[in-house]
Amino acid sequence: MIRLGRASGVHRDLRDWMPGGSRAALGLFAENNGSSTSSSAAALLSASVCRSPLVVGVTALAAGDNKLLRRAPGFDVALVDEAGQMAVPAVLGPLLRARSFVLVGDHYQLPPLSVAVAPFLDENESGGGERGNGESGENDGAPPESLFRRLCEAHPQAVIPLRRQYRMSRDIQRVANELVYCGALRAGSKEVARRKLELNFAGGEKTSPSPSSSSPSVSAAASAFVASPPWLKAALDPRRRVVFLSTPGIAGHAGDSRSGDGFANQAEAALVGAVARGLLAGGVSGSEIVAISPYRTQVAALAKASTNNCWSSVESLTVDKCQGRDREAVLLSLVRCNKKLEPGRPLTDWRRVNVAATRARSKLVVVGHEGTTGRVPALRSLWEMARREGWVVEVPAEALAEVEIEVEEVEEEEKGKVKGEEVEKEDEKKKKKKKTIKTTAADLAFAGRDWGALPADEADEGAE
Repeated sequence: MIRLGRASGVHRDLRDWMPGGSRAALGLFAENNGSSTSSSAAALLSASVCRSPLVVGVTALAAGDNKLLRRAPGFDVALVDEAGQMAVPAVLGPLLRARSFVLVGDHYQLPPLSVAVAPFLDENESGGGERGNGESGENDGAPPESLFRRLCEAHPQAVIPLRRQYRMSRDIQRVANELVYCGALRAGSKEVARRKLELNFAGGEKTSPSPSSSSPSVSAAASAFVASPPWLKAALDPRRRVVFLSTPGIAGHAGDSRSGDGFANQAEAALVGAVARGLLAGGVSGSEIVAISPYRTQVAALAKASTNNCWSSVESLTVDKCQGRDREAVLLSLVRCNKKLEPGRPLTDWRRVNVAATRARSKLVVVGHEGTTGRVPALRSLWEMARREGWVVEVPAEALAEVEIEVEEVEEEEKGKVKGEEVEKEDEKKKKKKKTIKTTAADLAFAGRDWGALPADEADEGAE
């Protein structure tokens, strides 16, 4: 095997397979000091392809432009991953270099991304440009559908559905089946179906200590967990693989706000932060948690909240940028909450909802206003399912005070920046006098017990 491309764009685990690397096929290019432009290097590649089986790893765009591949003989097979996200010109490069091809992808997720098309959404959606609506024959400024989708629909006899999945636990898989796949997905093993977060207390052992333990740290952790609000306990419960935090109870503070051409929801950012801090306190690595939203403006709000409130190790991404990735825990902020019950256009694309719901391996937490987001058919179906399964956790009116992040404080902070240093100092004095219940990472450490009743279907765990 050999991996072609710029070192800066190649994963560090694959760099040894690059030209000049210790594991590159047959020591290829070693005598050329890694040069990928010399005629001798091209001759070596050509000879290697002819002499023995060779796997060349390269991006789709580079496959059509790489100088070495131009001079190499044709390949037997081109295997193209994430083909559902590629526009036709991008995917043609590798296909033209092989006698046959295999496209791997999912056209039930987001279509190709284009930064050159005319915008067709009046809101700030995720990604670096605009996504197409996937409908061919419509001149609405959207990019054309992928070759993958075209061929799937034109030649269904050539399609091989991969029904076994090895990412999602059973309940998260059920969400995907309800939303898109009509029950077709199956867990690849019992271990996958039973997957759940392993939450520790204060970073200790994975056992569940007794509250009567003589260890002061264990007792403090157990006490802190018992003192945590019930809604947060329910959201953190590792047996609840899917949780919908419903915000009508704090609707007066959880409204969306327009910023430029996008929307943000500071209250939802606060709730996401509380769950993130709880997971971190339970021993989940920040690299295994991601906070996502369909709005770039909300992603910026989440990133700011994470920096200010002790969960900066958790990455914040748009739904579009999260496609193709997965994490142990995904915290999804739906953002929209308003008196007119307008859900906005980014949420109306069921493929975006599908991507958002299928990034999690063990834990999916959705934060949103059911009345507003439930106006979208796909989301209405998910809210109804969550109600049936007992996955909905109602967020009470006092929740924002419990996590010590209030929309009013955020607004006061912004006003202080405008009015100058003196006003900022005055605001700081007021904040010091204000008594609130502060929930920190240490406070949220818990002993792994007293989770309450199991979901109704827990006894059926691992049936797959």
